[in-house]
Amino acid sequence: MLRDGYKIYEGLINRFKRIYYHLEHLEEQKTLLFIFGISLFIRILYIIIFPTIPSSDAAAYDALAIGLMKGEGYGGGTSSYWPPGQPFFLAVIYIFFGYNPQIAYVFEALILGGVYETVRIF
Repeated sequence: MLRDGYKIYEGLINRFKRIYYHLEHLEEQKTLLFIFGISLFIRILYIIIFPTIPSSDAAAYDALAIGLMKGEGYGGGTSSYWPPGQPFFLAVIYIFFGYNPQIAYVFEALILGGVYETVRIF
């Protein structure tokens, strides 16, 4: 049994060595793009595997977005505690894709990756 674990470990090490070898021979730009793609893939995979229900501030943003989506406007007495950017962003996503917080999380992961790439370029 220990021997099988060693084979698995050895196989993983060899895979990482091959990946490192390929990364070493790529240009820096391609390497960073590859790393960005892998990190984005991991974020989206996490969102799919571990779906979450909005809580705390996220629940407030979600409720405000649902109100906007239904045409009730931005408010409800507590709107001054939360800036309108996130609820409006969520409302647009909910209008186009239906109510699904996981889709909003995917869009947020894409935007975060885009911001990272923009900052890295400049």
